Amino acid sequence: MFCRQLCVPLPRLYQSLVRPQVEYCVVAWSPYYKKDVTLIEKIQKRFAKMIPFVKHLLYKTILQKLNLWSLEDRHIRADLIEVFKIIHRLSSVNFSTLFKYSSVCLVLEAEPDPW
Repeated sequence: MFCRQLCVPLPRLYQSLVRPQVEYCVVAWSPYYKKDVTLIEKIQKRFAKMIPFVKHLLYKTILQKLNLWSLEDRHIRADLIEVFKIIHRLSSVNFSTLFKYSSVCLVLEAEPDPW
């Protein structure tokens, strides 16, 4: 009974209170070194181990059960979204300051669908 009442809102509390503090301006300083990424990820791991019904599971399994992304995956996603915005001129960043069109056109052929 206690776990059901406590465990359901914990991921929501984490998403609304803890994660914004951890990820504040992370797109700007984007942790480059593995040690920095690991240090930030430890915060989420520590939180995940606080939830009684999943604390015995592996970290990746806990993320799946709680429907959370790893912080590293969230950073990659944020970077991809920012690049999309720049390419489609939805950002104030000028495309030509970061990217250059290539004269080479690559065509990748997909493998035939086995079905």
